[in-house]
Amino acid sequence: MTPVDNILPQLSGVRQTGPNRWIACCPAHEDRSPSLSVSETDEGNVLMHCFAGCETRAVVNAIGHELRDLFTSGTADRVKCREYPRANYKATLVEIRHPLWVLKFAAADILAGIQLPVRDLLAVEQAANLVIRALEVSNV
Repeated sequence: MTPVDNILPQLSGVRQTGPNRWIACCPAHEDRSPSLSVSETDEGNVLMHCFAGCETRAVVNAIGHELRDLFTSGTADRVKCREYPRANYKATLVEIRHPLWVLKFAAADILAGIQLPVRDLLAVEQAANLVIRALEVSNV
């Protein structure tokens, strides 16, 4: 049995979308419509992606498997599985919206030859620091 033969029966709402490609309900969250993409590589390994943002490890654990179960024998020993935290880009944009406006207006004043008071310069520095911190947290 291949890894995909072991994984697919554990999922609900499985529907084939193409050769070696399926979509299913994600077992790691309450999924009303299928958001989990499952595909099988030419080597027989399983690739998964939850469009709702669940990490692959959480999906696999929810059906009682481990990451190594997604690979054909021997492959898991050669492949290093690394989970990267997903960046929430929308949240980052919302977080930096106000600081970006502060920077925009300060830049417009500077270009117009207006000397900014110290309190505005401090606000510019704070805005820049917020943008930098948001980018660092988002791994951008």
